[in-house]
Amino acid sequence: MSAGDKLPPACRYGDQCYRKNPLHFAEFSHPGDREESLPPAAKKARVHAPGDVSGGPQPSTSTSMPATNAEAAVEASASGGVNSNVVRDERGTAAAKSARISKPLDTKKPVEPAKPKDRLESKLYLPLRLTFTRVAGLDDDRFNQRSVTFSDVIGESGASGALQSALLFNYMFDISWIVAQCPRLTSIPVLLIHGFSGHDKTALHEDASKYSNICLAQARLEPYGTHHTKMCILQFANGLRVVIMTANLVAKDWHQKTQLVWISPLLTAPQDAPNGAPTSFQADLVEYLEGYKLAALKPWTEVIRVHDFSQVRGRLVGSTPGRHTTGIDRWGHLRLRALLKQADKSKEQKSCWYVCQFSSIGSLGSSADKWLTNEFLASLRASSVSSGLQSLEGSASLKLVYPCVEDVRMSLEGYMGGTSLPYNRSTAEKQPWLVSFMHKWRCENFGRSRANPHVKSYAAITSQKEIKWYLMTSANLSKAAWGCYEKGQSQLMIRSYELGVLFLPSDFGKSCFMPPPTSLEEAMGRAGAIVAPLPFDWPLTKYESSDRAWIVNEKSSKPDSQGCVWCPT
Repeated sequence: MSAGDKLPPACRYGDQCYRKNPLHFAEFSHPGDREESLPPAAKKARVHAPGDVSGGPQPSTSTSMPATNAEAAVEASASGGVNSNVVRDERGTAAAKSARISKPLDTKKPVEPAKPKDRLESKLYLPLRLTFTRVAGLDDDRFNQRSVTFSDVIGESGASGALQSALLFNYMFDISWIVAQCPRLTSIPVLLIHGFSGHDKTALHEDASKYSNICLAQARLEPYGTHHTKMCILQFANGLRVVIMTANLVAKDWHQKTQLVWISPLLTAPQDAPNGAPTSFQADLVEYLEGYKLAALKPWTEVIRVHDFSQVRGRLVGSTPGRHTTGIDRWGHLRLRALLKQADKSKEQKSCWYVCQFSSIGSLGSSADKWLTNEFLASLRASSVSSGLQSLEGSASLKLVYPCVEDVRMSLEGYMGGTSLPYNRSTAEKQPWLVSFMHKWRCENFGRSRANPHVKSYAAITSQKEIKWYLMTSANLSKAAWGCYEKGQSQLMIRSYELGVLFLPSDFGKSCFMPPPTSLEEAMGRAGAIVAPLPFDWPLTKYESSDRAWIVNEKSSKPDSQGCVWCPT
């Protein structure tokens, strides 16, 4: 580089910059930044850097290469691919060179006012529109740049305008904490959908009575069922936003746990009703709300119907309680099976591993083939139960991710964080076979290995590290959440409300997604790939012989990260 050549834009950290990634040196200049002063990897990056991924804050980088590559690759995929056809030279991007050709200003053409920027967009892993919740105690620059607080989710984002009304679905509510995150919730219509009864319901009503604008509606439940759906439908001055997440609306769930949040685009309401039939997401959302049979939700279904959902690329997978005999494939694991069959022309994905990651486990039966490797795995495979899934090959394709005792002990919260992993001894003792499927909780890609998982995610991954589908949901590994056949498979019994978003590569014009890369070379070699922000590391880490699955009511005498032992009563 000659002395007269123009350098890229200056890094905001100047000579204090600690970043190591050669992609960063291709994007920004530094004091004393001349070709001869750069490390060899950075020199190479000047010529072969990926395409311009501007449009938001630069991905987090650190000396921990996996975390750096995960951040960079997911962000780059949002702008057309990890390795685009735009190649930088020493003077900057091709777009920047073109911009240097000055053109006379057309003073006759009216200048349109700039639209307000949506601040939420810079926090999302596009195009899937997923993000993590912020974890206290992590390096913000490295691991929290692409993360949100509940205040971010529910507050004004710039483009949205002020919040006008809110519909909140959840399993747990702390109303005083909720309104503290967004004080506007004390003065606009707010409707909370809950599943409490008895003392819990009384306590929730007492908390809500302090705010005249907050109304409550109780969801109908089956015995032993829960209202586990976690969703916000938010009406802003400039449009509607749907948020589906894995976090309860209580402070601890937004503090030091691994959670995922899906945030829709800002959905506008055309002056005329949207043309044609509603999108599948829109129709499924209305059907899900109508399943509650609550009069309080009818105005909201009408609001949803008049908004434009054409920009939403995701499929709803929901569960509603009951014994379903008609439309049996509309809910639970049969809903997932139906969507995967529609998307997969081959009807069966024999070469995939099926990964289930969750924070709680229900009673699954005395052996794996009672439900897990029979009807549930059949749905993950998008095939029928009669496909021979009880064979060793079929069972071996199933991988479960759930923290072992050591994972919880060394977490940021220590043993107390294990209270959000409520697998209990009486259930575990009935299904000792389950441990053979278990893998440890690891999330080094996003710096969250020590943040206990409350997220629930499911995916199909091939031996070529291709993700054939990816689901983020509230549903744990239980028959109550996903449903189980009854009466010779003529009906599906579901006990709980659940809701998640399924991501199919075909909806994004792709044949597959890719997991976060584990090396810079891998990141730069994925031309046009969409990187999915899996909350678990791939490949998985299997339990060692000494590992035990975390059981919330079993004692642990070894001190945890806080210096405490665990003595549940």
